[in-house]
Amino acid sequence: MKARPDVNCVVHSHPPYATAFGALGQRLRPISHEGNIFYDGLPTFDYTTALIRTPELGVEVAKSLGKCRGVLMKNHGSTVVGETIELATLYAIFLEKAARIQLMATASGDPSWTSDEEAAVKYEQIYTPHRLESMWEYFVRRAKKFRKSS
Repeated sequence: MKARPDVNCVVHSHPPYATAFGALGQRLRPISHEGNIFYDGLPTFDYTTALIRTPELGVEVAKSLGKCRGVLMKNHGSTVVGETIELATLYAIFLEKAARIQLMATASGDPSWTSDEEAAVKYEQIYTPHRLESMWEYFVRRAKKFRKSS
């Protein structure tokens, strides 16, 4: 957060598909709409696979992240950032889906993907503030429904 004044929330997790994808050292491609979120890059932090427990390691993660929305952590998970809790949470959810889709597609053959130029356009078209708010509300409704059924 010190390195990025635009960041107000950091989400770090260990989702299975993003963790597996991070171990491959491949570039995340915009195969799905969710992949377009990371059109400007999704670096891999490979300085260590251990826990980030010192300020020095935190600085290394921030360096790897750069100006991107997220970073894969080799054999460790993923970290995404956003201006709000809602946005960072959505990016974390969508990173996991994008990784899952790319893993499925590459396991089945040689997939095609959107060009970098078109991915930037699609990101602007799909992830407008209004649509992001609707997406957040959808996940809130799902969580409330799940909680009621538990």
